Amino acid sequence: MEKKIDLRLRKTYQSLHAAFTELMEEKHFEELTVGELCDRAAIRRTTFYKHFADKYDYFSFYIREMTSSLQHHLPQDTPSLSAAVVHVCREMLDFLHVHSRMVSNIRGSSMFPLLLDILLDQFTRDITELLRRLHPEDIREPGKLEGIAAFYAGGLVGCYSRLIRENSAVDEVMFLKLVEQATKLILDG
Repeated sequence: MEKKIDLRLRKTYQSLHAAFTELMEEKHFEELTVGELCDRAAIRRTTFYKHFADKYDYFSFYIREMTSSLQHHLPQDTPSLSAAVVHVCREMLDFLHVHSRMVSNIRGSSMFPLLLDILLDQFTRDITELLRRLHPEDIREPGKLEGIAAFYAGGLVGCYSRLIRENSAVDEVMFLKLVEQATKLILDG
């Protein structure tokens, strides 16, 4: 069951997300300060620190919210993990295109490896949750779903990392086809 979020809190998060996205399109992550983020979001620093320990904690939350949003756009009748993964990859590629300046600043950041680790942790959790939903019979086997999720999350984050580092044009159709084939090969039969 989904938790209800207070309207004020939802507006605070929306303001923070918009401000963070804008600031990340202007500068590298390590240059960003909590004060700037709060000023741009028009919230008090005490409000920020009431919900987040620091900007790294907030970035983790930002990624969690983003991937959660991608999952909410996932049709409930998604037939397989491969279809779900392809959907999320397509949405992620769209995000990378729309926010190319942000991606460029993340790539140029000395924090890039840490930011990838945060993304990897979140993708692993998201894929584990998808597996639980699509393969409930495997929940009883300790570590199976988590291992499969870690495998796929590592591959996806590795691919995204390469795309971001090389800053090259991507044949999206080929990329998504490869993701789908690899996922089907291992999980769907």
